[in-house]
Amino acid sequence: MNYRTQNRNTLPLACRKALVGVLAVGIAFPALAQDDEEDDIFELSPFEVSGEDSTGYRATSTLAGTRLRTELKDVGSAIQAVTKEFMEDIGATDNTTLLQYTTNTEVAGTEGNFAGVGNDQTLGENSRMRNPHSSTRVRGLQQADNARDFYQSVIPWDGYNVERVDIQRGANSILFGLGSPAGIVNADIADANFGRENGKIGLRFDEHGSVRTTFDYNKVLLEDELAVRVSILNDNEKYQQRYAFEDDQRLFVAMRYEPSFLKSERTRTSIRAKYEDGSIERNSPRILPPVDLMTPFFNDDQLGKVGIIPRRADDGNSRLPGHGITDEFYDDNVTPNPYYNPWVGSFAQVHGGLVYVFDDPVTGSIQDVFDSTPKTDGGIDSTGAIDATLAVGGRLKGIENYGDWTKAVSLPGSEKGLYKDTHITDTSIFDYYNNLLEGPNKGVTAEFDAKNIVLEQTFFNNSLGFEFAYDEQTYADEQLTI
Repeated sequence: MNYRTQNRNTLPLACRKALVGVLAVGIAFPALAQDDEEDDIFELSPFEVSGEDSTGYRATSTLAGTRLRTELKDVGSAIQAVTKEFMEDIGATDNTTLLQYTTNTEVAGTEGNFAGVGNDQTLGENSRMRNPHSSTRVRGLQQADNARDFYQSVIPWDGYNVERVDIQRGANSILFGLGSPAGIVNADIADANFGRENGKIGLRFDEHGSVRTTFDYNKVLLEDELAVRVSILNDNEKYQQRYAFEDDQRLFVAMRYEPSFLKSERTRTSIRAKYEDGSIERNSPRILPPVDLMTPFFNDDQLGKVGIIPRRADDGNSRLPGHGITDEFYDDNVTPNPYYNPWVGSFAQVHGGLVYVFDDPVTGSIQDVFDSTPKTDGGIDSTGAIDATLAVGGRLKGIENYGDWTKAVSLPGSEKGLYKDTHITDTSIFDYYNNLLEGPNKGVTAEFDAKNIVLEQTFFNNSLGFEFAYDEQTYADEQLTI
């Protein structure tokens, strides 16, 4: 078992802590969000959009084109704005449950619409299991950049505090620095607002035992001046495979302050702040059956249940029967080895790394059990005396991967990696539909927080203004694999 720990801030410093000033000069058309019950009209700045200006599944404006609010019909790039109502109706809560319904977008994994296991000889799921929310593909190209309020982010968004999602397909420069040629998926994080006070509690569950609870409440403390919003998420997701799960807990707080003494008919000052703290623990399900490193052992034309002594298998010098079985040639690299069997491979080669034992329980010093150096301080003769003949060298052996076997026997196209390793698809051997091969012995834990503060000042009825923003995000994760 290999325990690998990584604590890291996965965003570059410039992205994790951004201090940004934006100047909007020219004509900006204010969006009007209307409360149907009270007929109150709330005017937004040119630096923000709101779910209030959406009608059902139809959004009318976006920040994705120019970073200023622009009518979607006036934006030249391919943008799809997904409203809150659409996400609620299809039950989408994140990338994995949304992108399968949007245009020219795909997401990998059990809830996705492509495998996302690569196209190498040995298919792999490690990157997807570490961060399934980033395993996306746009226009069949590659992973899109994830963003929060158009700040690049590795924190997976969740619908409990998201007003809408803007998907911009294709190369773009809306992000600071270079963006993915596939585009971006931006989550518009909710703001506190001056509309009527409202709250919502949500409960969802499924046949596998998943339970998702959400809480959202917006409170106006000073009419048209100060409002706060609190959202809470507790999502415990289960899967068909035993031991697979994902637990996601988050707390979100937002504040909007527009001091009345700085507000006039033609100018307005707005201060908005958001803070989110959360943690995720997951043991992601697998979509690939186990690699088949068993079948060749039982077949007579492959290994035929042969017994192998590791020290003899590594002996390419004595030329004795059954020795040097892993080498096509003897040590002179000229003479063919008649005992060579290309189905014999290294032990644990799929997961990589040497196998070690701790041979000193006091000091914890590590002894490589595959050390090929003969031991001269051990070995017992027939009388029980130490005769210094102990030789424990030689690596343990296993079944060779099918792809490597094809290279060893030079099948046509094998050098191009055209052959994939085989998998065990017989559920009577292992029921991979309902069980994880590792059981509870793998997983990922992540902790994160995000802070965002924005100061906006507009003049001349939003025709001129500036935005001053500070954004900081931290993300650290640990992964346990075997």
